[in-house]
Amino acid sequence: MPAASAHPPEAKTVCPDGYTLSADETECSKTTAQDHGKASCDAGYDLVPKTRGAAVCEKNIGSPVCLSGFIRGSECIGELSNKPVCSSGTLQAGACVTTTTTAASYRCGSGRLTAGAFGIPVCEHFRVAQCPAGYSVLWGGCVKANPPSTADKICPSGYSKRGGFCYRYTVATPYCTSGTLSGHSCKRTTKVGDPTCLNGFRQGSICVGKVGDPTCLNGFRQGSICVGESRRVW
Repeated sequence: MPAASAHPPEAKTVCPDGYTLSADETECSKTTAQDHGKASCDAGYDLVPKTRGAAVCEKNIGSPVCLSGFIRGSECIGELSNKPVCSSGTLQAGACVTTTTTAASYRCGSGRLTAGAFGIPVCEHFRVAQCPAGYSVLWGGCVKANPPSTADKICPSGYSKRGGFCYRYTVATPYCTSGTLSGHSCKRTTKVGDPTCLNGFRQGSICVGKVGDPTCLNGFRQGSICVGESRRVW
């Protein structure tokens, strides 16, 4: 019986340094890193590094705008529906105040201050009753010699006679030692604080706060710019 012929073993593929042998041991390959530092963008585009080793060229077409309010940082700030309120007192002329009411004081330009009807202070004016013209005082009365006659003492116009005196009353003038006069009362207003906003912050007589986010009328928002087109470069 003839002897079987012997076959020499196949040579094993050997890869150069830096290369890797494939799983089926038929080829060698080498992976090289792309030099990102040499990546560039066309005119009008900006190179923007991304996460996970990627980067894109973006076209800046403007800045985001607020449809309501104004931009502050990354928010749209505008007037809120709530108004400033006072935690104590009442809101008056942009301040929180309390008001106290006291009775007014009274004075007279002339005459004597005294209590009148219904407790309203009045000024009392008085004069001594006089004899009519042409008469002389005699034994407390008024007499005239020619022709002989007598008369009672009289008061000036506007006065009322009581006993031997004439009286007239006028309303006393109210005034305040502190506060503001209102009728027959004095009102004193004291500031107790400033109004605050339950939401947002106070700006004059209104409350302002975040009313939305900036948006791009064209393209899409990327941070603080509006991007019209994006191209990946690696």
